[in-house]
Amino acid sequence: MLASHAARPDNPIRVLLVEDDEAAYWHARDLLDAAPHARFTIDRVRDLQSGLARLAPGTFDVCLLEQALPDGDGLEILRAAPGRGCEAPIIVLTDKGSPELDLLAMELGAADYLEKTRLDAVLLERTIRFALNRRQQAQRLNRLAQHDELTGLANRSLFNDRLERALAWARRRERIAAVMVLDLNGFKAVNDRLGHVAGDRLLTIIGMRLSSR
Repeated sequence: MLASHAARPDNPIRVLLVEDDEAAYWHARDLLDAAPHARFTIDRVRDLQSGLARLAPGTFDVCLLEQALPDGDGLEILRAAPGRGCEAPIIVLTDKGSPELDLLAMELGAADYLEKTRLDAVLLERTIRFALNRRQQAQRLNRLAQHDELTGLANRSLFNDRLERALAWARRRERIAAVMVLDLNGFKAVNDRLGHVAGDRLLTIIGMRLSSR
Protein backbone atom coordinates (compact mmCIF):
# COMPACT_ATOMS: atom_id res chain seq x y z
CA MET A 1 0.00 0.00 0.00
CA LEU A 2 1.26 3.50 -0.82
CA ALA A 3 2.48 5.70 2.02
CA SER A 4 0.54 8.70 3.35
CA HIS A 5 1.71 12.24 2.61
CA ALA A 6 2.92 14.10 5.71
CA ALA A 7 1.85 17.54 4.46
CA ARG A 8 -1.86 16.72 4.35
CA PRO A 9 -4.40 18.15 6.84
CA ASP A 10 -4.70 16.64 10.32
CA ASN A 11 -8.48 16.11 10.19
CA PRO A 12 -9.20 13.13 7.94
CA ILE A 13 -12.20 12.89 5.64
CA ARG A 14 -14.42 10.02 6.78
CA VAL A 15 -15.28 7.75 3.87
CA LEU A 16 -17.99 5.11 3.86
CA LEU A 17 -16.99 2.61 1.17
CA VAL A 18 -19.80 0.29 0.07
CA GLU A 19 -17.92 -2.36 -1.89
CA ASP A 20 -18.14 -6.15 -1.91
CA ASP A 21 -15.16 -6.91 -4.16
CA GLU A 22 -11.88 -7.35 -2.27
CA ALA A 23 -9.63 -6.25 -5.14
CA ALA A 24 -11.74 -3.12 -5.71
CA TYR A 25 -11.67 -2.38 -1.98
CA TRP A 26 -7.87 -2.50 -1.78
CA HIS A 27 -7.55 -0.50 -4.97
CA ALA A 28 -9.74 2.24 -3.50
CA ARG A 29 -7.67 2.22 -0.31
CA ASP A 30 -4.45 2.59 -2.28
CA LEU A 31 -5.86 5.51 -4.25
CA LEU A 32 -7.05 7.29 -1.11
CA ASP A 33 -3.72 6.69 0.62
CA ALA A 34 -1.96 8.22 -2.37
CA ALA A 35 -4.13 11.35 -2.45
CA PRO A 36 -1.78 14.34 -2.37
CA HIS A 37 -3.84 16.90 -0.42
CA ALA A 38 -6.13 15.05 2.00
CA ARG A 39 -6.18 12.22 4.50
CA PHE A 40 -8.97 9.67 4.66
CA THR A 41 -10.33 7.12 7.09
CA ILE A 42 -12.32 4.29 5.53
CA ASP A 43 -15.30 2.44 6.99
CA ARG A 44 -16.17 -0.41 4.66
CA VAL A 45 -19.40 -2.38 4.29
CA ARG A 46 -19.95 -5.16 1.77
CA ASP A 47 -23.64 -5.16 0.87
CA LEU A 48 -26.73 -3.05 0.32
CA GLN A 49 -28.40 -3.74 3.66
CA SER A 50 -25.27 -2.84 5.63
CA GLY A 51 -24.97 0.37 3.59
CA LEU A 52 -28.58 1.30 4.28
CA ALA A 53 -27.98 0.72 7.99
CA ARG A 54 -25.22 3.36 7.98
CA LEU A 55 -27.43 6.14 6.58
CA ALA A 56 -27.53 8.25 9.72
CA PRO A 57 -26.64 11.95 9.88
CA GLY A 58 -23.02 12.70 10.72
CA THR A 59 -21.66 9.15 10.51
CA PHE A 60 -19.46 9.84 7.46
CA ASP A 61 -18.38 12.76 5.29
CA VAL A 62 -18.64 11.11 1.88
CA CYS A 63 -19.80 7.74 0.53
CA LEU A 64 -18.15 5.80 -2.29
CA LEU A 65 -20.89 3.50 -3.51
CA GLU A 66 -20.49 0.45 -5.74
CA GLN A 67 -23.58 0.29 -7.91
CA ALA A 68 -23.75 -3.51 -8.30
CA LEU A 69 -23.97 -5.15 -4.87
CA PRO A 70 -24.55 -8.83 -4.07
CA ASP A 71 -27.95 -8.24 -2.45
CA GLY A 72 -29.32 -5.47 -4.67
CA ASP A 73 -28.87 -2.25 -6.57
CA GLY A 74 -26.57 0.18 -4.77
CA LEU A 75 -28.68 3.05 -6.09
CA GLU A 76 -31.23 2.12 -3.42
CA ILE A 77 -28.88 3.83 -0.97
CA LEU A 78 -29.21 7.04 -3.00
CA ARG A 79 -33.00 6.72 -2.91
CA ALA A 80 -33.07 6.14 0.85
CA ALA A 81 -30.52 8.76 1.93
CA PRO A 82 -32.76 11.91 1.95
CA GLY A 83 -35.50 10.23 3.98
CA ARG A 84 -32.97 9.20 6.63
CA GLY A 85 -31.46 12.65 7.03
CA CYS A 86 -28.20 11.77 5.31
CA GLU A 87 -26.78 14.84 3.57
CA ALA A 88 -23.27 13.53 2.90
CA PRO A 89 -22.40 13.41 -0.82
CA ILE A 90 -22.58 9.97 -2.43
CA ILE A 91 -20.27 9.15 -5.34
CA VAL A 92 -21.30 6.15 -7.43
CA LEU A 93 -18.61 3.75 -8.67
CA THR A 94 -19.12 1.24 -11.43
CA ASP A 95 -17.08 -1.31 -13.35
CA LYS A 96 -18.69 -0.42 -16.66
CA GLY A 97 -20.34 2.92 -17.22
CA SER A 98 -23.42 3.65 -19.28
CA PRO A 99 -25.11 6.99 -20.12
CA GLU A 100 -28.44 5.69 -18.81
CA LEU A 101 -26.98 4.66 -15.44
CA ASP A 102 -25.03 7.92 -15.22
CA LEU A 103 -28.20 9.95 -15.80
CA LEU A 104 -30.22 7.90 -13.31
CA ALA A 105 -27.55 8.30 -10.61
CA MET A 106 -27.52 12.07 -11.13
CA GLU A 107 -31.33 12.24 -11.00
CA LEU A 108 -31.27 10.37 -7.69
CA GLY A 109 -28.84 12.92 -6.23
CA ALA A 110 -25.41 11.35 -6.73
CA ALA A 111 -22.59 13.85 -6.32
CA ASP A 112 -20.74 12.16 -9.20
CA TYR A 113 -20.47 8.95 -11.19
CA LEU A 114 -17.05 7.37 -11.80
CA GLU A 115 -15.80 4.36 -13.74
CA LYS A 116 -13.30 2.37 -11.66
CA THR A 117 -11.07 1.59 -14.64
CA ARG A 118 -10.43 5.31 -15.18
CA LEU A 119 -9.74 6.21 -11.56
CA ASP A 120 -6.44 7.50 -10.23
CA ALA A 121 -5.56 9.09 -6.89
CA VAL A 122 -5.76 12.69 -8.13
CA LEU A 123 -9.14 12.23 -9.83
CA LEU A 124 -10.68 10.44 -6.85
CA GLU A 125 -9.44 13.02 -4.35
CA ARG A 126 -10.54 15.95 -6.53
CA THR A 127 -13.98 14.43 -7.00
CA ILE A 128 -14.39 13.99 -3.25
CA ARG A 129 -13.16 17.48 -2.43
CA PHE A 130 -15.42 19.08 -5.05
CA ALA A 131 -18.41 17.10 -3.77
CA LEU A 132 -17.76 18.22 -0.20
CA ASN A 133 -17.31 21.83 -1.32
CA ARG A 134 -20.59 21.78 -3.23
CA ARG A 135 -22.39 20.39 -0.19
CA GLN A 136 -20.94 23.11 2.05
CA GLN A 137 -21.98 25.82 -0.40
CA ALA A 138 -25.50 24.38 -0.65
CA GLN A 139 -25.79 24.25 3.15
CA ARG A 140 -24.60 27.86 3.39
CA LEU A 141 -27.11 29.06 0.79
CA ASN A 142 -29.88 27.12 2.49
CA ARG A 143 -28.99 28.69 5.82
CA LEU A 144 -28.91 32.19 4.33
CA ALA A 145 -32.34 31.57 2.81
CA GLN A 146 -33.82 30.66 6.19
CA HIS A 147 -31.86 32.68 8.74
CA ASP A 148 -31.08 36.32 9.40
CA GLU A 149 -27.48 36.89 8.34
CA LEU A 150 -26.73 39.27 11.24
CA THR A 151 -28.22 37.39 14.20
CA GLY A 152 -28.41 33.83 12.90
CA LEU A 153 -32.03 33.65 14.05
CA ALA A 154 -34.82 32.26 11.89
CA ASN A 155 -36.10 34.72 9.29
CA ARG A 156 -39.70 35.26 8.16
CA SER A 157 -39.59 32.32 5.73
CA LEU A 158 -38.43 29.80 8.33
CA PHE A 159 -40.76 31.27 10.97
CA ASN A 160 -43.77 30.83 8.67
CA ASP A 161 -42.73 27.25 7.92
CA ARG A 162 -42.36 26.36 11.60
CA LEU A 163 -45.62 28.15 12.47
CA GLU A 164 -47.52 26.19 9.82
CA ARG A 165 -46.07 22.94 11.18
CA ALA A 166 -46.99 23.87 14.76
CA LEU A 167 -50.55 24.77 13.75
CA ALA A 168 -50.93 21.54 11.78
CA TRP A 169 -49.64 19.56 14.79
CA ALA A 170 -52.10 21.37 17.09
CA ARG A 171 -55.05 20.73 14.76
CA ARG A 172 -54.26 17.02 14.48
CA ARG A 173 -54.11 16.64 18.26
CA GLU A 174 -56.81 19.18 19.06
CA ARG A 175 -54.35 21.23 21.04
CA ILE A 176 -53.51 24.95 21.22
CA ALA A 177 -50.36 26.43 19.71
CA ALA A 178 -48.91 29.61 21.20
CA VAL A 179 -46.66 32.28 19.70
CA MET A 180 -44.55 34.49 21.98
CA VAL A 181 -43.74 37.99 20.72
CA LEU A 182 -40.64 39.76 22.03
CA ASP A 183 -40.18 43.51 21.73
CA LEU A 184 -36.89 45.33 22.24
CA ASN A 185 -37.64 48.55 24.09
CA GLY A 186 -35.43 51.52 23.30
CA PHE A 187 -33.75 49.96 20.29
CA LYS A 188 -34.40 52.99 18.09
CA ALA A 189 -32.64 55.18 20.64
CA VAL A 190 -29.56 52.94 20.47
CA ASN A 191 -29.43 53.34 16.69
CA ASP A 192 -30.03 57.10 16.86
CA ARG A 193 -27.51 57.86 19.61
CA LEU A 194 -24.81 55.25 19.14
CA GLY A 195 -25.15 54.43 15.46
CA HIS A 196 -26.18 51.39 13.45
CA VAL A 197 -22.95 49.52 14.24
CA ALA A 198 -23.91 49.57 17.92
CA GLY A 199 -27.46 48.57 17.01
CA ASP A 200 -26.22 45.62 14.97
CA ARG A 201 -23.96 44.58 17.82
CA LEU A 202 -26.89 44.67 20.24
CA LEU A 203 -29.01 42.53 17.92
CA THR A 204 -26.16 40.06 17.55
CA ILE A 205 -25.81 39.71 21.33
CA ILE A 206 -29.56 39.24 21.75
CA GLY A 207 -29.56 36.61 18.98
CA MET A 208 -26.77 34.70 20.74
CA ARG A 209 -28.64 34.80 24.06
CA LEU A 210 -31.90 33.63 22.50
CA SER A 211 -30.11 30.81 20.65
CA SER A 212 -28.50 29.58 23.87
CA ARG A 213 -31.85 29.19 25.67
